[in-house]
Amino acid sequence: MFDVVVAGSLHLDIMIVGSPIPAKDETVFGKSWGFKCGGKGGNQAKAAAHVGASTQFVGRVGRDDFGVRLLNDLRSDGVDVLGVSEDAEHGSGMSAALVDDAGNYGASVVSGANMFVSIAADATIDARVLLLQNEIPDSANLAAARAAQRSGAMVVLNGAPWRVPSPPLAAACDLFILNRVEVAQAQGAIDMARQRIIVTFGADGLEVHDRGSVTLIAPHRVRQISSHGAGDMFCGALAARLAKGDTLVSAARFANAAAALHVSRAEGTSFSVSEVQALAGD
Repeated sequence: MFDVVVAGSLHLDIMIVGSPIPAKDETVFGKSWGFKCGGKGGNQAKAAAHVGASTQFVGRVGRDDFGVRLLNDLRSDGVDVLGVSEDAEHGSGMSAALVDDAGNYGASVVSGANMFVSIAADATIDARVLLLQNEIPDSANLAAARAAQRSGAMVVLNGAPWRVPSPPLAAACDLFILNRVEVAQAQGAIDMARQRIIVTFGADGLEVHDRGSVTLIAPHRVRQISSHGAGDMFCGALAARLAKGDTLVSAARFANAAAALHVSRAEGTSFSVSEVQALAGD
């Protein structure tokens, strides 16, 4: 059994660094560019593995160079990729992303093979926690949730980018993770008083809603280098700690610290679990 299984998206990001991010009809000069393996699913799987969770990824890539890069990247971070299928007709997911000098981030995504993730109706996902996002179809998320429920897994849905979950998917989820924009969009679709929801506010901290009770968790004041991937680090770290048996509030405190360390480090610079625990106050 894996601690965490992530079913979701893989994108190869083409990153352009420069300032400012262009406005409509504007052309600006960037400073540098490069490849970065991403997709919310891939980022969250690597985050979970980074903080000590045995992690498997379930998804789909094209039969192309981008797919090879994406799978090798997951393997290099210790993520099991036996749940990834290859699509002979559709290319791997990709995005073009821009980051300015202040670390602000924007991207345009082409989903490709991610829109054709398929999970057999009788499949079982053997995990303590299943982590989902909205960069694969609702039907694939529902199939994954049902496959995870067969092993008694906790099902966590990061509702990014926001779309209203189908009633069966909403009923199958034990926890929702939403940011400030998504929680506003979710009004009427998710019952804040009856469900377990974490609402993140970036540099302003987060709220843990546990069937009506609310716990506020303050932000950590750090020097931001880049906000890219902060939400994914939070989700992966949260799932990892829930799989280890932490309470929801304790897991959220750990994930909040992991996200703070992530945004304060240069690209490719790592941090240890003990550093996260020290910042979280564990």
